[in-house]
Amino acid sequence: MRFEALFHSGGAGLSLLLVPGWPLLAACLLLLVPREQRFAAIGSLSIFGLVLTLVLTPLLPGQDLLSIVTRLLVAAVPFLTRREGLSRIAAIVPLLATGCVLAALTLHGLLVVVSLLAFAVALLGLYDAAAAARARAAWNTARLRLSGAILSLLGASFGALPAMAGGAPVARAGDLLLVVGLCLLAGLGPPGNAAVTGRAAWLDMLPRIGALALMLRLPGSDVTHLVFLTAGVGTLWLCVVGRRGGPTLCAGLVTVCAVEVQIVPALLFMIVAMATAAERLEDAARRWLEAPVPPGPAFVGAMALLAGLGSVYPVWAMLFLAASGCQIAQLHVDRAAARRGMRDVVVLGVIGVGLTAPFFLRGSWPLAWHPS
Repeated sequence: MRFEALFHSGGAGLSLLLVPGWPLLAACLLLLVPREQRFAAIGSLSIFGLVLTLVLTPLLPGQDLLSIVTRLLVAAVPFLTRREGLSRIAAIVPLLATGCVLAALTLHGLLVVVSLLAFAVALLGLYDAAAAARARAAWNTARLRLSGAILSLLGASFGALPAMAGGAPVARAGDLLLVVGLCLLAGLGPPGNAAVTGRAAWLDMLPRIGALALMLRLPGSDVTHLVFLTAGVGTLWLCVVGRRGGPTLCAGLVTVCAVEVQIVPALLFMIVAMATAAERLEDAARRWLEAPVPPGPAFVGAMALLAGLGSVYPVWAMLFLAASGCQIAQLHVDRAAARRGMRDVVVLGVIGVGLTAPFFLRGSWPLAWHPS
């Protein structure tokens, strides 16, 4: 018994080091790899890191469904963003940002988690802004994210003050700054003028997933619920009116899930966001996967979200239902595109997730920890 406890304790400590640390180790190894071998090296190191994350996750303390799935989604980003002919900096930055977000998903301290997310946002923002082709658009996005990081850091810092000074108003102000900052970190708001897919979209998902996972773990309050409902449903309507979707739409839906801490619907929307970022998908297939129509996971998530909202916030549930109806009405049936989509492995995988999702809704998935 003592040996098993010692093994579990040692395994947990090693896992805490290796799970967030493998991207940093991979980045150091890439510095030694020649340019012509970099693509193969990134693929091998990314697959090794993803398998390592999958194997060591059960040994980490305080595991639940939210931490397991989000950690695997983040660990897959370096493999998805690999490209031929990348420069050394372009190959290393996704690994460094992945390491920061993995550490944020693993650690439990609120201020530490927000600081790691802010560092990941700064890394990605500086890298995107350095690209002359999209420097202006990238800087506009990075500016909002960095503003969110600053507000989140201020809110997390204020949260520690009442324990020392006994000031409840400071705590409420800190909660407001924190949730508003997290909404900016998650990229809520009007969608961009141009649809972003592929490498840029997957890199954009790193801070989104980290911020959204933290939202789902925050203790509920009237201020928190009001901000999440306003930002989430507002973002959904902006996407519907602008006929845009993508990660911004899914982030708005996950934010609404955070009101009632609906873990399974939130994870379904995150999976949809990751899948629809693929460059290989046609626009018709992408819009169909994002819409709440069966048998996709967005349909299962939307129905579960509507059922949770309807009993507590009926007005917000009606607004959500109306936006979802408008989103479905905007779909155009293209039989040729539908036939091509049904032969795509991404579409088939997302449909498989949607078919199995109702079985997960039947279970109870409590959170194992909340940020301290």
